[in-house]
Amino acid sequence: APFASVLGGQQNSAQGEKSAIGGGINNTTSGLISVIAGGSDNNATFLNATVGGGALNSAGGIGATIGGGVSNSATNNHASVSGGNFNTAGGPYSTVPGGLSNEATGNYSFAAGRRAKAINAGSFVWGDRTDADFSSTDPDQFLIRATGGVGIGATNPKGSLHVANGG
Repeated sequence: APFASVLGGQQNSAQGEKSAIGGGINNTTSGLISVIAGGSDNNATFLNATVGGGALNSAGGIGATIGGGVSNSATNNHASVSGGNFNTAGGPYSTVPGGLSNEATGNYSFAAGRRAKAINAGSFVWGDRTDADFSSTDPDQFLIRATGGVGIGATNPKGSLHVANGG
């Protein structure tokens, strides 16, 4: 594509105008001004989409970003996945900072930990290491699955929720 660059690696393809691939193997940029820094089998398919590295990652929205990890996807505009494995940021402006098998599919949603599912707009869902889905049910929820308890101002929770200093 015009003004596209592949700086190294093997079997990389910079197909989007002004797109770039830094290296790695079997990476493809098809979005205008999209970038893949390296890794393998990554795709950046929309305007200003970015994949930093890792493997089998796909940035498929305008300004979507994946930092790295394996099998992550940012499928909507301005969605981001920082890393981890099998995470999806599918809502506009949604974020998954890492972890395993998390989904932030609601607009402006946030999912972190393990199998956290922020499926409603404005939801924030954090899942502990339990191997089971933990999902939002309504917009604008803040949900925490912490089988060891939640401490607010307390480092050793005395129950499901422990708020220190009478809060």
